[in-house]
Amino acid sequence: KEDLFRSDGEAASGGGEEWQFDDDASDRDEAEGEEKKEGGVSIRTKPQPRANMLKKSKRSSLRSEEKGQVMKGAQLLQKRLERCWTVLQFPMIKKLQFLEKYAHRDFSMKLPAAVRLWELASIAIPLRESCLSLVKDMEEGIRVSPVDVRTNLKGEILVEMECGVELPSSFLFEERLDNGEVTSEELLEYATVFDKRGTDEDGYLIDCKAWLKDVLNKLDGHISNLSRKMKHDVDEDLCFKGILYPPA
Repeated sequence: KEDLFRSDGEAASGGGEEWQFDDDASDRDEAEGEEKKEGGVSIRTKPQPRANMLKKSKRSSLRSEEKGQVMKGAQLLQKRLERCWTVLQFPMIKKLQFLEKYAHRDFSMKLPAAVRLWELASIAIPLRESCLSLVKDMEEGIRVSPVDVRTNLKGEILVEMECGVELPSSFLFEERLDNGEVTSEELLEYATVFDKRGTDEDGYLIDCKAWLKDVLNKLDGHISNLSRKMKHDVDEDLCFKGILYPPA
């Protein structure tokens, strides 16, 4: 099958070959091109081919350099795409369908845009899956620590995606408590606030669960918008592990 990431225009560039010439022959040509005087008027019998050939060699070298840059860009695009396939666990059949589609003239020019959209998907989908997993653990009574939250949900990425939600004060307190940074006075004050809630459930767990669900709602909206854009721009269906995402 034709290489999807080839550099076009190879035939036009002549493969980047360098011009070769015979120095002796060129010297002879230059000698023949010396000026001669006839009737007091200087006449050059013919142009100097050596200069012309040097210009051709320079143009050929420039074409070779441009071709190298195109090849480097194609290789980088391929690596980006393969990383998306790995993160989103593309099955082989999906990869083959993708390559067949973008080898076609009607879609080949949209390949860079498609790769960029899949890169965005490879960031958003794992974040949503991590958020779902944390919510599930909390609903099953498994304690999710602040370290677990920060490790699985990168705050700076959520903010960049406009999916960030301000962390509750109880989360920050629990984080300091785990790090041994809370004074006895702060602990007493927090216990007083906790007693006013009138519930036996840990305030941190209540707030953290609500925070995770807020983040999940924002991620759902982000992924929904991404899915529509992908369909509109490159006629692709957002998927994870070869299945439409998010699943119905």
